[in-house]
Formats: sequence, C-alpha cells, structure tokens
Amino acid sequence: MSLSTQVTLVGCVAAVALGLFVGGPVGVGIVAGFAAGAGVALGLGGIQKRIVVAKPIYVVHVVAGGFLAKICALLAAAAAVRFIAPLADAVEWRAFTVAFAAAVLVLLPCTTFELMRLVQARALTNRANQVAFQRGTLS
Repeated sequence: MSLSTQVTLVGCVAAVALGLFVGGPVGVGIVAGFAAGAGVALGLGGIQKRIVVAKPIYVVHVVAGGFLAKICALLAAAAAVRFIAPLADAVEWRAFTVAFAAAVLVLLPCTTFELMRLVQARALTNRANQVAFQRGTLS
C-alpha cells in the first residue's frame, strides 16, 4: 500500500470522526470535502505517475500541472456546493472547501515524494544500463 493511500485512509477516518462530532451540514461538509479532495488528489496522482513513468523528464511540469488541476477542481466543487440548491441545503460550503483543501495539501507531499521516488528509480536503472553498455555487458 502506497504512502498516499495510507495517509488518505487515516485522513478519511479523522474526517469522518470530526464530521460526526460536529454534525449537521458542517459535518457533512467536512466529510464530503475531504472525500472529494482525496479522490481528486489520488486520481491525479495516478495520472501523474503514468506520465512520469513514460516521460521522467517532465516531472516538474507534472507536479505543477497536478497542483493547478487540484486548484481548478477545488474551485469547481466549491462553486457546485455553494450554488446548487440541493447541495447547498445539505452541505456547508465553507467546511467543504476547507476540508477539500486540507485533503489536497495533506496528500500533495505524499504524491510528490512518490513521483520523485519513481524518477530516482528510473534514473538509477538508466545509469546502470549505460554503465553495462559501456562495459559491453548489456545484451
């Protein structure tokens, strides 16, 4: 189980506990916001990993693009919760927004660490192949 998955599970348990403690639309906003933020962060993390495995040179672009995509998702989700009447009645939009942002910010270092680990492993493999090629032992 990856680090980001472990952090997500712990965060979801904490968000549900806090949401149950607070109760009402604010509690629903906390749980829904954290779940939505974690879903977006994990989904984009998977996409980022696939891109970095294919093209490790774009790791900085992938991290920055992922952060911008998370901000856009936050704005879209907050607007939906704020201005769609059935959602606005059930979910307090400020609690939703703060919980969404907290989930994204908690998972951001985890997914970035996992991306850097992928790039490092890929670089070590490439370096080993270069050395083997120079020695004539690469088949």
